[in-house]
Amino acid sequence: MVLKVFKDHFGRGYEVYEKSYREKDSLSFFLTKGEEGKILVVAGEKAPEGLSFFKKQRVEGVSFFFCERNHENLEVLRKYFPDLKPVRAGLRASFGTGDRLGITTPAHVRALKDSGLFPIFAQQSVRENERTGRTWRDVLDDATWGVFQEGYSEGFGADADHVKRPEDLVSAAREGFTMFTIDPSDHVRNLSKLTEKERNEKFEEILRKERIDRIYLGKKYSVLGEKIEFDEKNLRDAALVYYDAIAHVDMMYQILKDETPDFDFEVSVDETETPTSPLFHIFVVEELRRRGVEFTNLALRFIGEWEKGIDYKGDLAQFEREIKMHAEIARMFEGYKISLHSGSDKF
Repeated sequence: MVLKVFKDHFGRGYEVYEKSYREKDSLSFFLTKGEEGKILVVAGEKAPEGLSFFKKQRVEGVSFFFCERNHENLEVLRKYFPDLKPVRAGLRASFGTGDRLGITTPAHVRALKDSGLFPIFAQQSVRENERTGRTWRDVLDDATWGVFQEGYSEGFGADADHVKRPEDLVSAAREGFTMFTIDPSDHVRNLSKLTEKERNEKFEEILRKERIDRIYLGKKYSVLGEKIEFDEKNLRDAALVYYDAIAHVDMMYQILKDETPDFDFEVSVDETETPTSPLFHIFVVEELRRRGVEFTNLALRFIGEWEKGIDYKGDLAQFEREIKMHAEIARMFEGYKISLHSGSDKF
């Protein structure tokens, strides 16, 4: 009824996104596109509290309020339709779409339909936002408008990606993000740049802080029939690469816990030069668990080169062997899933 009245009277000037149409409390909400661009239209006897509109017209007993797609009006929509707020993915298989410009979420909704994957429609990194001039609010709002346009109501996530600084973490949490990807790459050591003497000296510095050798030396694991054991050399190397990075992750985790009670937490060590071997994977998980960091995602630095828009570079047989070992390690420890960054074009 409402859409028919609108089309009959405004159809020449406005294209209606019919999938967006929703009703609640004797009000109708839908998106249209006219010479002003995309706008929100609300139909009812009176405008909802908090809604701002630039035009009102009454036709056949129905008042139509023409509204900008701004943050304040989106907050009104979220009050009526809680599914427009992002939620946690948890351990469900998920896919982050990483929309750089904030205009392709409707296409992402259609692309992921019936895929069985939980969508992270709002996903950008601090670095990407700096380059495009967007904010956390822009990223989440743009994705939400796209979700509304498509009439999607099955839940989506919002990932503040590759966060390095506490202030970026806090600001994303306050905007309502539900997932936080910590990038500790500035604290990951590159072993190839250290001599044996330097490795030993820096490991001694770590041991003066904490005797992790008493925790790990001699610990044994069996992964797909292969025995893995911490000895003095590989424990040293694992600690040199990741000990300081894990301390940084722990610090960020504690800050986030003080800001928001419920979130998905991803640890990303993929943007480093040193590949994450199965033993290094085990060390990272053991250290995070020992410190009480509850994480849902772990992005490893897999062997080979993972560049965007091109095929994988590297030894596929070795990668296949190691990815199976990584998957088995994740099954052994439980409670998290493995993330593949820059992998979307490798499917």
